[in-house]
Amino acid sequence: MKKLIVSAALMGMASVALAEVQFDVMYDALPMDHGMPTATATVADFAQINVQTIDCAVNGPAGVPLAYQCVIQADDLFPTTAQILNLSFSFDCGGDMVTYSLDYAPFSNFYLTGPPSPPAPGGTDFGIDAQADCSDVVPTDTEDLPTAFALGNAYPNPFNPATTIEFALPQVEMVSLNVFNITGQKVATLVNETMARGSYEITFDASALSSGVYMYTLEAGDYSDTKKMVLVK
Repeated sequence: MKKLIVSAALMGMASVALAEVQFDVMYDALPMDHGMPTATATVADFAQINVQTIDCAVNGPAGVPLAYQCVIQADDLFPTTAQILNLSFSFDCGGDMVTYSLDYAPFSNFYLTGPPSPPAPGGTDFGIDAQADCSDVVPTDTEDLPTAFALGNAYPNPFNPATTIEFALPQVEMVSLNVFNITGQKVATLVNETMARGSYEITFDASALSSGVYMYTLEAGDYSDTKKMVLVK
């Protein structure tokens, strides 16, 4: 049985303002037909009073391996160091979200403020069964889950001052949904995060904008589409 190996980097410089956890994901150790993996890190101060769960973003070009990077801002609660309490790794396997978590004993793992650094050699074993074939998994409650990317027409359109934008994701992806004016200037970011497979509705409130034609663009993985909407005040 193959297992996913994750390398965690705990590097730091006290003079730099960002704290980071970074680790590698060996894609050839994942099951076949898996969705885009996502990851989170749960960190805490020394007293474990302040606990934060941080989304990890893919850092670097696509390929094997990929680095996942979690960042928190150093502040009074996390001036130089934080404990790592948990790392979680999730992906879409045949329509079901599969999550593997690794809990750390208190005070056993820390990271310091510092710039991005290459993951340390070695790694952490999440115990993922790479022999599983996600295409053979029978999904549960997936009748209404989308099978293709789609960006819907805003409604109402024309609108004043708010409209709704629908989109669909057939798999887990990093998603950005931005609004631009007619000259191409970005006026709003509605979504900028990793999202699970599903159908979504986003409300765009343009109260602060003037009447005119606006474009909204959805980017998710290799998919991109742009549509037009009109604000009339």
